[in-house]
Amino acid sequence: MREAEQEGIGRVDVVDTDGVVRRVTVVNLIESHDVYVWVVSERSSSPDGAPAGGIGKRIRHFSCHRDELANFVWVADEVEAILGWTASDLVGRTALDFLHPDDVARAIDVWVDVLDKAPIPHSRSRWRTSSGEWRWVEVTNHNHLDYLGRVESQIIDIHEEMEAVARARIGQQGFTTLTEALPIGVVQLDAAGTVV
Repeated sequence: MREAEQEGIGRVDVVDTDGVVRRVTVVNLIESHDVYVWVVSERSSSPDGAPAGGIGKRIRHFSCHRDELANFVWVADEVEAILGWTASDLVGRTALDFLHPDDVARAIDVWVDVLDKAPIPHSRSRWRTSSGEWRWVEVTNHNHLDYLGRVESQIIDIHEEMEAVARARIGQQGFTTLTEALPIGVVQLDAAGTVV
């Protein structure tokens, strides 16, 4: 672990929270306020050669580097599992080429904040997949232009969570309409019997 911490990249063995030793590939080392954060590849292998996290684990994020003009200069291969595009499909382009039209203005505002090094929350937007569908992602950017010449971004697939929120909202609206029309009191429970 010390060797990877010093070099910033490389393969190391780590102990998971359940006590399992896994081999991961550290693809980047981010330093912030004397705290080092490893960025590891989802496709790392355990010492026995099995994919990290077990067989069939779905990839949920990918890393990328962008220049000051927001052009992708490097994209992790995991992008293909999430959006269907290959890494080379993104390099040389910007996120604007993939964003839902309703999310473009917000994305531009976020990028200006990134360049100004303003502390910003995660931004959520819909990205077009290679099949033409829209997929919700959450993007976190770290401006390292001053000393690394790039902005490092983590892009997380949150599509299922956003769809669940939308379904719950529609369900809640229908429930509210129903309860307002009934002359008796009504309580809604979830599957565990908890009042919602």
